[in-house]
Amino acid sequence: MPHPRVNHAAIAVATVVFWAFGGAWYTLLSVPWLAATGRTAAQVQRYGMLPFVAAIALCWLASYTVATLLRDSGRHNARHGARLGAFLGIGIYGTIGLMTILFEGHDLMLFAIDGGYGIVGLALVGAVIGALKPGAASA
Repeated sequence: MPHPRVNHAAIAVATVVFWAFGGAWYTLLSVPWLAATGRTAAQVQRYGMLPFVAAIALCWLASYTVATLLRDSGRHNARHGARLGAFLGIGIYGTIGLMTILFEGHDLMLFAIDGGYGIVGLALVGAVIGALKPGAASA
């Protein structure tokens, strides 16, 4: 009996979309984000390319996770994928992010920017993966 599998091409596309969305999001919101973190651009730049390289790997892991959950849900389309991604963004990324912000005493603007990225980004990931249906592998 065939078993559904994840679509690795869809995961790759979703990874790039998530990463590029993050680049656009944080470029657009760089001034309020820096203010909310209490750091300067020079302090952030001292890490060089490491965060950008790590972000690709982490976007892949998030995309793979969404693909696996979407596959296991039994409903595979862009709308369901976007809803699943947004649900994960709000229910996991958002809740943990807000707890962290509150306990660390950071500005709530930081949560709005980071949380917005996670929620919208995961919804995009889900929509991309949902739109690109996986094939079936034989047992």
